[in-house]
Amino acid sequence: MTATGLKKAGHFTETHLSAESALAALKTGTWDVVLTDMRMPGMDGLQFLKEIKSQNSDIAVMLITAHGSVDTAIEAMRLGAMDFILKPFDMEQLKIRLERVEEARKLRREVTTLRKQLGSSVQMIATAPSMLLLLDRVKKVAASDAAVLILGESGTGKECIAHYLYKESQQWSKNFVARNCAAIPETIFESEMFGHKKGSFTGADRDRKGAFAEADGGTLFLDEIGDLNYVSQTKLLRAIQERVIRPVGSDKDIPVNFRLVCATNKNLLEACKTKEFRDDLYYRLATVTLTIPPLRDRRDDIVPLARHFVRMLSNGARTLTPKAEELLTQYDWPGNVRELRSVIEQSVIFSIGNEIEPSELNLNLKSPSGQPESTSLSLSDAERRHILHVLQTVNGNKTEAARLLEVARSTLVLKLKAYGTD
Repeated sequence: MTATGLKKAGHFTETHLSAESALAALKTGTWDVVLTDMRMPGMDGLQFLKEIKSQNSDIAVMLITAHGSVDTAIEAMRLGAMDFILKPFDMEQLKIRLERVEEARKLRREVTTLRKQLGSSVQMIATAPSMLLLLDRVKKVAASDAAVLILGESGTGKECIAHYLYKESQQWSKNFVARNCAAIPETIFESEMFGHKKGSFTGADRDRKGAFAEADGGTLFLDEIGDLNYVSQTKLLRAIQERVIRPVGSDKDIPVNFRLVCATNKNLLEACKTKEFRDDLYYRLATVTLTIPPLRDRRDDIVPLARHFVRMLSNGARTLTPKAEELLTQYDWPGNVRELRSVIEQSVIFSIGNEIEPSELNLNLKSPSGQPESTSLSLSDAERRHILHVLQTVNGNKTEAARLLEVARSTLVLKLKAYGTD
């Protein structure tokens, strides 16, 4: 009767009298959902569920059970069943439950796809020998569970290296949880890191997981670790050292297992000497140290990175002229890769044509005398670029462009004819 009702509802169904027969069919066909009774001759529902999941974890399993076997059904959910329905049930109930199962399957597929996309988006642009050596070192340490400390100036890409390490590690299928230590006030540090129990303080209206619990089985990335105050360092040390946490308001320790990756732009060894940073914590964090060179020390990477940002930020609509690329390599980039991206983003927004010229790069270059270098842009060229940019922003509407430029429309038309761009 159930199969007949589902067929009438538009589902393609196939009926089997035993789990063994159904398993053979699952090997030869593509199925979305298995609806099975808990009690059957031969293999029971739980064993059937285990066999299905060992063959294809994407198939959703929905169990039919009697009132007396609810505990068994809950155990089945723990083993991977998507849902269960109690006898007796009507067809409308079943249809609704199947719709929910299909929605859950769709959401799970979307999450899986998103994780793959996030994984593939970790793209490291590197041609400089120092960066290639660093990436090779990252791949080697990724195979271990060693704690990693990433050092480098602000803007060098420490979080990118952390993501790359995560992608290359065995924990890639697990969580990546990131926290910026500099942004966490001391008053909520324990709650943010270790979680809290409902009612443990004013405003704690529910239980909350902290960063360590969220990262259990995966990677915990603590950025700006050097900005932690001494009290917070002490609290952190126990969790890292003993692999246990105690949520605020709880009297029980919770074991956690995680891969620890930290980053800072500070010199922690110097901070240890001045007692600003605990040396016992430092040695827990720095089992392996990765140092990212500043962009000025790997100039071979400037142009490849710039080209990458131009393609990404313009959807492939812009390129850099050779002179613009040469100009980029002459700059020291005190803000490193972050500054390079910012400069490229501005040039993509304000450039007129398909090629980005040197004059469209907002760089504060200085000559050997200390004076800003001339961009060799004439007043006429500057005027032309400004007019064309305004026209572009109003989609070619000359009347609106003239209003913004505060000139007569006829004057604008004459200038465009003179530029040969009418």
